[in-house]
Amino acid sequence: MADSASAAAVADGKAERVANGDAAGEGKRRVDQAVAFHELFTFADSWDLVLMAAGSLGALAHGAAMPLFFLLFGDLINGFGKNQTDLRTMTDEVSKYALYFVYLGLVVCASSYAEIACWMYTGERQVIALRKAYLDAVLRQDVGFFDTDARTGDIVFGVSTDTLLVQDAIGEKVGNFIHYLATFLAGLVVGFVSAWRLALLSVAVIPAIAFAGGLYAYTLTGLTSKSRESYANAGVVAEQAIAQARTVYSFVGESKALNSYSEAIQNTLKLGYKAGMAKGLGIGCTYGIACMSWALVFWYAGVFIRNGQTDGGKAFTAIFSAIVGGMSLGQAFSNLGAFSKGKIAGSGSGKSTVVALIERFYDPNEGQVLLDNVDIKTLQLRWLRDQIGLVNQEPALFATTILENILYGKPDATIAEVEAAATASNAHSFISHLPNGYNTMVGERGIQLSGGQKQRIAIARAMLKNPKILLLDEATSALDADSESIVQEALDRLMVGRTTVVVAHRLSTIRNVNMIAVIQQGQVVETGTHDELLAKGSTGAFASLIRFQEMAQNRDIGGASTRRLRSMHLTSSLSTKSLSLRSGSLRNLSYQYSTGADGRIEMISNADNDRKYPAPRGYFFKLLKLNAPEWPYAVLGAIGSVFSGFIGPTFAIVMGEMLDVFYYRDPNEMEKKTKLYVFIYIGTGLYAVVAYLVQHYFFSIMGENLTTRVRRMMLSAILRNEVGWFDEEENNSSLVSARLAVDAADVKSAIAERISVILQNMTSLMTSFVVGFIIEWRVALLILATFPLLVLANFAQQLSMKGFAGDTAKAHAKSSMVAGEGVSNIRTVAAFNAQNKILSLFSHELRVPEQQILRRSQTSGLLFGLSQLCLYSSEALILWYGSHLVRSHGSTFSKVIKVFVVLVVTANSVAETVSLAPEIVRGGESIRSIFGILNRATRIEPDDPESERVTTVRGDIELRHVDFAYPARPDIQIFKDFNLKIQAGRSQALVGASGSGKSTVIALIERFYDPTGGKVSIDGKDIRRLNLKSLRLKIGLVQQEPVLFAASILENIAYGKDGATEEEVIEAAKTANVHGFVSQLPSGYKTAVGERGVQLSGGQKQRIAIARAVLKDPAILLLDEATSALDAESECVLQDALERLMKGRTTVLVAHRLSTIRGVDRIAVVQDGRIIEHGSHSDLVARPEGAYSRLLQLQHNRAA
Repeated sequence: MADSASAAAVADGKAERVANGDAAGEGKRRVDQAVAFHELFTFADSWDLVLMAAGSLGALAHGAAMPLFFLLFGDLINGFGKNQTDLRTMTDEVSKYALYFVYLGLVVCASSYAEIACWMYTGERQVIALRKAYLDAVLRQDVGFFDTDARTGDIVFGVSTDTLLVQDAIGEKVGNFIHYLATFLAGLVVGFVSAWRLALLSVAVIPAIAFAGGLYAYTLTGLTSKSRESYANAGVVAEQAIAQARTVYSFVGESKALNSYSEAIQNTLKLGYKAGMAKGLGIGCTYGIACMSWALVFWYAGVFIRNGQTDGGKAFTAIFSAIVGGMSLGQAFSNLGAFSKGKIAGSGSGKSTVVALIERFYDPNEGQVLLDNVDIKTLQLRWLRDQIGLVNQEPALFATTILENILYGKPDATIAEVEAAATASNAHSFISHLPNGYNTMVGERGIQLSGGQKQRIAIARAMLKNPKILLLDEATSALDADSESIVQEALDRLMVGRTTVVVAHRLSTIRNVNMIAVIQQGQVVETGTHDELLAKGSTGAFASLIRFQEMAQNRDIGGASTRRLRSMHLTSSLSTKSLSLRSGSLRNLSYQYSTGADGRIEMISNADNDRKYPAPRGYFFKLLKLNAPEWPYAVLGAIGSVFSGFIGPTFAIVMGEMLDVFYYRDPNEMEKKTKLYVFIYIGTGLYAVVAYLVQHYFFSIMGENLTTRVRRMMLSAILRNEVGWFDEEENNSSLVSARLAVDAADVKSAIAERISVILQNMTSLMTSFVVGFIIEWRVALLILATFPLLVLANFAQQLSMKGFAGDTAKAHAKSSMVAGEGVSNIRTVAAFNAQNKILSLFSHELRVPEQQILRRSQTSGLLFGLSQLCLYSSEALILWYGSHLVRSHGSTFSKVIKVFVVLVVTANSVAETVSLAPEIVRGGESIRSIFGILNRATRIEPDDPESERVTTVRGDIELRHVDFAYPARPDIQIFKDFNLKIQAGRSQALVGASGSGKSTVIALIERFYDPTGGKVSIDGKDIRRLNLKSLRLKIGLVQQEPVLFAASILENIAYGKDGATEEEVIEAAKTANVHGFVSQLPSGYKTAVGERGVQLSGGQKQRIAIARAVLKDPAILLLDEATSALDAESECVLQDALERLMKGRTTVLVAHRLSTIRGVDRIAVVQDGRIIEHGSHSDLVARPEGAYSRLLQLQHNRAA
């Protein structure tokens, strides 16, 4: 491709798909395949191997400790039970084994520390490497992959949540697997050595228990997965409504969004009910089978003891070692589930497709794209893109500073080079006037800037790159005439000596190109120079386009203009069939940066955000009040929890009695008592099924309804906030959607599920202590005294886990946002070869979690080890003290052993309750977040019942003495004493430079914002006193950047009017020049437009947005650059339709292209927040030195 400047001036038509999508689909299917187990450790380095070896040794020792404890305990109770007549020997034996308990505790302390600390740290290290490799692989996918197979949310979900599954597998589950496998092997050895018959019988009952537990886990996991997928669909509905709040508000679509969301989460609610029932039945049946198995084992233990084949201590050791060992095998294999989770890891004619093919965003189905007669598929892709500069029709900015956005063109550029590029693109002036200059944050998708300002920054980015090949896809479409003139001159200079491809609707922008190619319906129908194409006369496609634009110009300026066009050589060996897949914004996670003194980008923390919304007093009771309709279910669930709480103490009491029975000297009395306790175990098993089912089923109804209700209330409250709330850094759509998804689920856990467990465990605790104090109050008192030590150790461990985990989660959230931003702007990232820059930012944000996990792993391992030492030491102290009580005749073996078993078993309940503290704390944080949203008083109430409802509107509009600054930028005054009056039924155009305040007028009329001074009136009434929803029903809005929902074309147009028929939709589509291209699509009006309309071109999206406004049939019509994305022919057809639509209704138009306002009644020229000229077209043209005449002449000169 020789050095020349070139352009493609084209018309709208039908698009076809490129094969890349299919390839991407195959890639996705490959990704979903599981990898081999050893590949989990692909990213381990030599230091990780050392950590894994140390962690494995610790897990082996820790796992083997439990069977050894049973062995020592069996010998200890033998020393207790067999020497009841020789009290001195009994005391010596018990003291000896109590000391062994302490020694074993020290071993467990060290081994558990090694297990937890090493595996946690290596898990985080390996997953950090995995995250980097994952994002690297994603960023190097072809662009077609992102059009068809991946949404930003999906990629971010993979970077954050899916990799957490891998981290869970490596950091916890591998250690657990080794730990439980060691327990299984040691348990079998100890059990069979102690009493092989009982051990064999004990092992025989394990499959029944394991089957029940496994079936429960499998069912619950399946339901949980379905529930998660179900809410994911609802989350998309919510995210769209939040991200597109302006569109939702302008069409009074809040109720539609809420209804759609409510319908979507209804399935999640039902799945939650099923999960609750499955949980209750699963736990109940598992416990029931376990109790019956214990009954069988204890019966045969009595038989073997009476026959002299074993004794009480060995029987205890064999039973517990074998059963705990066997169950540990099941727990070991349950961790394999985590391994499997960890192992899956005109418009529309084809103009922009030419650009996409040159950039190799796609490859053609047939034919070649040649660069200097070399197939670009044979060139190194990164080198190719380094030679190319791209400016898209819809400018893609990252949620960072202006400086960092421009630096994407050349990361090592100096500030002088950046300013030079910004000056050349006419951006330096407006940047310099911002309080923070080049360090100004542009916001999510550049929301803090006007369309023209965003485009100029995108052009500056391309200029800084200084490419050999320049691709301009409607590069000046968002600029006003003055800015366009300056920027076009800069682009003209930039195009000298380099190959340039210009995609253009506005033919004035291609006056200097060397060759023009006209594309219609995916085919080049004409090529040639400007003069050659004009020479074809009225039969030529290009001449027709020229005629359309001349017609528009001639209505404004008296004579026809001679157009001088410069054009290009376009290699025509491109495939004539191509796809127009515009770079629509995918659903993205955004975040904010500041630039430090060293130039490094730093993330702004949102940690202080929670302080804005303190939890209200009595929030717990406020939530219970929200749950009021489910109180009957809560009462039934609470009864079930209390009944479940009796199961543990009953089991422990019977076990203590059995241990006493094992040392009866009368065989008949032993048999009689054994039968009694066996039947009690069987009864307890049946009772457990009912109790657990009632507990979990009814609490699930309570929790799921609370979650659903809270989510609906949150979304309703979110959509009640004024638009300015969404402009704030912490309220970008992705973070708000995440709060909606996560916080309500945390509340369910903290309120419903945790109340259930706390009630159960408190019942167990109280029952156990009552029984303990009745049987032997002194031993019970000692156990009570040791409880704080055990509880504090567990609490410290859990609290440390929670604290560091919270910080790490925030750090990972930041890295996920970097990934989301990179993926959502993938075309810009690819075009500027910025993959390494994104990866560098991503890697930087991963340093904090790695540092935090080191501290967290050490602290957690140490505290867990100390808690185990406390546990073993406490048990040794209790048994030693009990033996001394017996020796002094203050108690008996029977009493001491019963109280010990009852209260030690109950200690697990206390530990479990304490371990819930972090989840309760997290639930409190979520509640603060929830009430921060629910209790926020919106500054603009959309449906105030005391305000005046609007039934009819004449259409008189007045902005009187208005002062205004955007809430997100209060230091920048947009309007100061601004005045504008528009008569009913008349049309008013606003023209002027980008950023002068034109679109702000529309935002104030829609009451997206309220003025800081003065007032906005409609029909003489201050709109602040009118019911906003009823007012917005009378106003139609078409924005500069069209916003579509991920639905069908029919549904997007029908959004404009509740209950619209298909005939009404089609009529509106015809008016907006939509029907033609829609009719040619295979699925017609049922065609899905994709996320944010990604499957359509910019012009197609704009026409659908106009059709939506047409269907609404508003009294006031607001058009913010409504035709900016259309080619000349489409604009002319649509302009006629808009002029018909404007008749009889008040219309406000914001326009850069003055040809689009030729028929309006009044025109206002806005400059620096003031109207400097106002009048009709003829009045303003009569002032040759006026601002409007200068703008008009400037555009005329550009077209001449």
